[in-house]
Amino acid sequence: MKQSCVVIGAGPCGLVAAKELREAGHDVVCLEKSQVIGGVFSTLRESSYDDLFLTVSNVFMAYSDFPCEEAYVKYSRKEEYAQYLHRYSAAFGLGDCIKFGHAVTKASYGTGTAKKWRVEATRDDGSVVAFDADALVVSTGSNATPKCIKGVAEGFEGEKLHSSEFQNASDFAGKTCLVIGTGESAADISSELSTTAKHVTCWSRRPFMIAPRFVNWAVNDRHHDEFEAMKTESLWSKAKALDMLEAVTTSRIANMAPLWFYGILRTGLWTDKSHTNPAMIMTGIWGHHYYRSLPADDPNKSKAFWQGDQIGWVTKNSRFAGMVGKGQLDMVVSKTAVFGADSVTFPETTLVNDTEHLPAISKTLTGLDVVVCCTGYKTGFPWLEAEGVCPCPRTWYKHCFPPTTGKDLAFIGWARPHQGGIPQCAELLARYHAMLLSGDKALPDDVAKRTKEEADAETAFYFATPHLTSLVDWPSFSESLAKLIGCTPSAPSFLRPLKFLQWWYLPSWSCWFRQRGPGAKPETLKAVLDRCEPGGGEFGNNDWVVMTVMFFVGLGMSVFNFFSRLLSKPGVFGGYMWNKSKVFVLHGTPIRLFL
Repeated sequence: MKQSCVVIGAGPCGLVAAKELREAGHDVVCLEKSQVIGGVFSTLRESSYDDLFLTVSNVFMAYSDFPCEEAYVKYSRKEEYAQYLHRYSAAFGLGDCIKFGHAVTKASYGTGTAKKWRVEATRDDGSVVAFDADALVVSTGSNATPKCIKGVAEGFEGEKLHSSEFQNASDFAGKTCLVIGTGESAADISSELSTTAKHVTCWSRRPFMIAPRFVNWAVNDRHHDEFEAMKTESLWSKAKALDMLEAVTTSRIANMAPLWFYGILRTGLWTDKSHTNPAMIMTGIWGHHYYRSLPADDPNKSKAFWQGDQIGWVTKNSRFAGMVGKGQLDMVVSKTAVFGADSVTFPETTLVNDTEHLPAISKTLTGLDVVVCCTGYKTGFPWLEAEGVCPCPRTWYKHCFPPTTGKDLAFIGWARPHQGGIPQCAELLARYHAMLLSGDKALPDDVAKRTKEEADAETAFYFATPHLTSLVDWPSFSESLAKLIGCTPSAPSFLRPLKFLQWWYLPSWSCWFRQRGPGAKPETLKAVLDRCEPGGGEFGNNDWVVMTVMFFVGLGMSVFNFFSRLLSKPGVFGGYMWNKSKVFVLHGTPIRLFL
């Protein structure tokens, strides 16, 4: 069944949506308002700040059937990923369907024509053009519209800018700066500013958690500097797959463990204040503050301990923590702030750098020149006319399909993994959407009910960051989509010990979902795994004692999962901490005996 489709946006998610739709035989037009592909990862310098490194490895950020060129696992610069996207677009001939300089101004559903969608766009020359289509894919990205900063830092009379306007620190030499936020951009920008500015303070309204990109290095090397490691190419030969954070968070053996076991290991790691590396010392102090700050009567306090870092968003940036640990920038946590013309007072300060203040104290910063607002972006589609569609990803089935429009409308790019990359979630959703339009698959008859159940489970699980409604758990989310697509990978035999170890201990990279089923391309999986063999290559060395313990815990959980499958249902519910593996808790992921 051939359908006509309009894809809005030619960033990483729009590209993969167009590619999968075309590969399934559908007619595709991709509308891009700029003159280049890539979105925030375009080749235009101003698309994002200069010293941006990915928080997910090049292998993980690669699409499942198009491996990265590098012969080793690394964290890519933004320019490197932009070039990867260009190679991907060229390899699949996507330039043929992209119309640059087309800004969408209106998309109407159910117009009464033979087609279901009428999409209007304004070209760079001011002319208006319309497209009729059976299906619409929105891939404009969750970082397309910066939140308004007009009311932020009210009363301050100095320079104020949003993080999207920041390029580098060269213009801030000798200035006193305040950075608002503790997300990835705030961590990067405050760290960069501290290299040239007179003084930098980072302010967060609430406690937060930090995780190092290189877990093994940060824990075991007191001199490890994350940023120096990433920008020094000669060091990459020492980095292995198991040194990366994604191996700790997304490996099958870790996710086969029960949530309480998985969580308590993270709680121990992120609250341990006995490390020798400055970044890990701060990570431990801040993690301890995170849990301690929850009120004693908060019903989530014990749940937070057992879930560990799974209760909300974690910033992957130990450079920032190291800078604070070395005294190169300040960190303040306070619920509120009162701004003056050139000052700011934090009346409810509970943390300053490495010192907790419970009860809170008041702290004042004077001589303030610049405020950088890393306050994020908003999701909104004022040009979209479709009844019953709410701009909240948790109201869409699998963060993609509003129940009222079904397969005719797909938001691809609003599933943001707690660990892993947004484009990888987008690729699985694009594969599923292409099958829906072809008639090979169908949305569940009770899609509205399932959407509500999964949304409630996510809200209960990620209770510490309720505003981040795009957040998903990559192992669970990918497993649930693989089941829908029919591409669930299978474990190698015990008789192939090297492949067996890779299956259990390597990260849950997207290439695993090309092993078999519709769209199978096992050669791309083989290309990645051949360079990641235990004992050499990119597999790396880890604590084999811990790995052995985790393996037997995983085997034990298989027994629990067998009975849990008989007695429970997918989703968060009473007792989910102990009676099922972590991977089966969210996103309606069906329980099975082994991963």
